[in-house]
Amino acid sequence: MLNYIVVGARPWNRRGFDEVIASLIGAWHFVGRREEMVPGRAANIAPRYLLFLQWLWKTRDEITDNCECACFHMANMPYGHGIGPIS
Repeated sequence: MLNYIVVGARPWNRRGFDEVIASLIGAWHFVGRREEMVPGRAANIAPRYLLFLQWLWKTRDEITDNCECACFHMANMPYGHGIGPIS
Protein backbone atom coordinates (compact mmCIF):
# COMPACT_ATOMS: atom_id res chain seq x y z
CA MET A 1 0.00 0.00 0.00
CA LEU A 2 1.28 3.45 -0.87
CA ASN A 3 1.64 6.16 1.78
CA TYR A 4 0.79 9.80 1.23
CA ILE A 5 1.15 12.92 3.35
CA VAL A 6 -1.21 15.86 2.87
CA VAL A 7 0.09 19.08 4.42
CA GLY A 8 -2.37 21.92 4.95
CA ALA A 9 -2.33 25.02 7.11
CA ARG A 10 -5.98 26.01 6.86
CA PRO A 11 -8.99 24.54 8.69
CA TRP A 12 -10.73 23.77 5.38
CA ASN A 13 -7.71 21.69 4.33
CA ARG A 14 -8.35 19.36 7.25
CA ARG A 15 -12.08 19.18 6.52
CA GLY A 16 -11.39 18.29 2.90
CA PHE A 17 -8.95 15.64 4.02
CA ASP A 18 -11.40 14.10 6.50
CA GLU A 19 -14.40 14.24 4.15
CA VAL A 20 -12.76 13.13 0.89
CA ILE A 21 -9.07 12.34 0.81
CA ALA A 22 -8.80 10.00 3.80
CA SER A 23 -11.16 7.51 2.15
CA LEU A 24 -9.09 7.16 -1.04
CA ILE A 25 -7.01 4.07 -1.73
CA GLY A 26 -3.71 4.13 0.14
CA ALA A 27 -2.56 5.18 3.59
CA TRP A 28 -3.22 8.90 3.97
CA HIS A 29 -1.74 11.08 6.71
CA PHE A 30 -2.47 14.73 7.48
CA VAL A 31 -0.04 17.33 8.84
CA GLY A 32 -1.63 20.61 9.88
CA ARG A 33 0.96 22.22 12.13
CA ARG A 34 4.46 23.44 11.44
CA GLU A 35 5.82 21.50 14.43
CA GLU A 36 4.58 18.21 12.93
CA MET A 37 6.56 18.66 9.71
CA VAL A 38 9.79 17.00 10.87
CA PRO A 39 12.15 14.68 8.96
CA GLY A 40 11.71 11.74 11.36
CA ARG A 41 7.94 11.63 10.94
CA ALA A 42 8.16 11.79 7.17
CA ALA A 43 10.85 9.10 7.11
CA ASN A 44 8.71 6.76 9.25
CA ILE A 45 5.75 7.19 6.90
CA ALA A 46 7.93 6.98 3.74
CA PRO A 47 5.36 8.73 1.55
CA ARG A 48 5.14 8.22 -2.21
CA TYR A 49 3.86 11.79 -2.54
CA LEU A 50 3.89 14.81 -0.28
CA LEU A 51 1.00 17.14 -1.17
CA PHE A 52 1.06 20.75 0.05
CA LEU A 53 -2.26 22.63 0.31
CA GLN A 54 -1.70 26.30 1.07
CA TRP A 55 1.28 25.59 3.32
CA LEU A 56 2.78 28.71 4.89
CA TRP A 57 6.28 27.62 5.86
CA LYS A 58 9.46 26.44 4.19
CA THR A 59 9.89 22.68 4.41
CA ARG A 60 13.28 21.18 5.19
CA ASP A 61 15.28 19.58 2.39
CA GLU A 62 15.59 16.32 4.36
CA ILE A 63 11.85 15.89 3.84
CA THR A 64 11.37 17.10 0.28
CA ASP A 65 14.46 15.40 -1.15
CA ASN A 66 13.14 11.91 -0.37
CA CYS A 67 9.76 11.93 -2.10
CA GLU A 68 7.87 13.62 -4.89
CA CYS A 69 6.13 16.83 -3.87
CA ALA A 70 3.26 18.84 -5.31
CA CYS A 71 2.10 22.27 -4.16
CA PHE A 72 -1.43 23.48 -4.72
CA HIS A 73 -2.12 27.22 -4.86
CA MET A 74 -5.64 28.61 -5.11
CA ALA A 75 -4.86 31.52 -7.45
CA ASN A 76 -2.81 32.04 -10.58
CA MET A 77 0.81 32.67 -9.74
CA PRO A 78 2.27 35.09 -8.80
CA TYR A 79 -1.02 36.60 -7.52
CA GLY A 80 -1.41 35.87 -3.84
CA HIS A 81 2.10 34.43 -3.62
CA GLY A 82 3.74 34.95 -0.28
CA ILE A 83 6.35 32.76 1.29
CA GLY A 84 6.70 29.39 -0.47
CA PRO A 85 7.09 25.95 1.14
CA ILE A 86 9.89 24.95 -1.19
CA SER A 87 12.52 27.33 -2.46
